[in-house]
Amino acid sequence: MKLKNILPIIGIFLLVYLIYKIGPYNLFNTLKNANLFYIGLGLITTPIFILPLGYKWYKILKLQNFDLKFPYIMKIYYIGAFYGFITPARAGSLLRAYYIKEKTKKGLIECASSIIIERILDLFVIFLFAFIGSLIFLNKLNINMIHILIITFLIFFSLILIFMRKERGIFVLSIFYNYLLPKNMREKADDSLNKFYNSLPKLRKLIYILFLTIITWLILYFQVYLFGLAFNIEVPFHIFLTFMSIGTVVATIPISISGLGTRELTLITLFSLYNINPEAIVSMSLSSFFGIGTLEALIGLFFIIKEKKKNEILNYNSISS
Repeated sequence: MKLKNILPIIGIFLLVYLIYKIGPYNLFNTLKNANLFYIGLGLITTPIFILPLGYKWYKILKLQNFDLKFPYIMKIYYIGAFYGFITPARAGSLLRAYYIKEKTKKGLIECASSIIIERILDLFVIFLFAFIGSLIFLNKLNINMIHILIITFLIFFSLILIFMRKERGIFVLSIFYNYLLPKNMREKADDSLNKFYNSLPKLRKLIYILFLTIITWLILYFQVYLFGLAFNIEVPFHIFLTFMSIGTVVATIPISISGLGTRELTLITLFSLYNINPEAIVSMSLSSFFGIGTLEALIGLFFIIKEKKKNEILNYNSISS
């Protein structure tokens, strides 16, 4: 069995181990005694809270001169949510690019660039929140690592600035693929990189998108905060926000399906600083993940089936005519 097939299983085993250590009965009791008002509020707001995410992607596509309607973008976003829900590190959400390609008849690289920009901005904002959370975490433990954290953040920020500029990005990447790729593939790599960078908006135009990204993540974490209240996780929202961001960063490591296991272990460690029970953390994490994720995935699945039927009808009509 290949390593890439084994890695996603690690997080699942980790989750099973955490449930075993906590005790399935304790976990069941915690879930049973949840405040249903907050659970319900967290669920019914899902279609509303996903709107800013779709709108952010819509604005990025607008900057790239894609002429697409917002309702269509939301439909594709939900389809991406379905595939993202069932793949490691939500990699399946990149399939949105194929739907955009079919709709606009533009190149796949141009279509995928909007999602890459979205991911980079998401990572930057999450990393920023996580950076602040790390300072809080280390300060609680009386560990002085602020210089290392600042250097790490500056390196991350510098890499974004390097790769967002065409000349610098191609120069750095070409150093790698000139050594790694066969000669007959280097021209294709050059062509792909040029198409990608030509589709990128000017950096200054992304400031507004960055602001939208901050707002969207604040909204998303507030939605999870509602689930936290359902299990009596009553910490200040700014603490909750930064700890959840650290959990999100860890969850992007592709050793689990959608971060299951790795996220819960991280959150248990962090929230233990505020004497929050592990069963409450796991209950909040799993109920919000499966509740929100399943709802989004089901809506996405509905649109997938609808698109498939629509294509079948179009194919049948074209054959008949």
